[in-house]
Amino acid sequence: MRTFLKFFFNPIEDRERFLNQKAEEGYELVSSGSIFHKFNKTDKNKKYMVQYIGYMNNKERMEYEDFIKNMNMRILYSPLNL
Repeated sequence: MRTFLKFFFNPIEDRERFLNQKAEEGYELVSSGSIFHKFNKTDKNKKYMVQYIGYMNNKERMEYEDFIKNMNMRILYSPLNL
């Protein structure tokens, strides 16, 4: 496992760019926090998308999470750098 220290000035677009850059280098995200991001080396082809869902109420969020999971995608949570 490898940990990268990264601060994002734009927590949505910059984080997505960083995650996809690491994926191109052969890393798969294990966990992500405000500034520490843990990856495992992999040979899988990964693509990441970062979305802000804080505006959703609990019911909307749960429905959206079910939608994502039904598409065989994995959800990882991370705090925004506020």
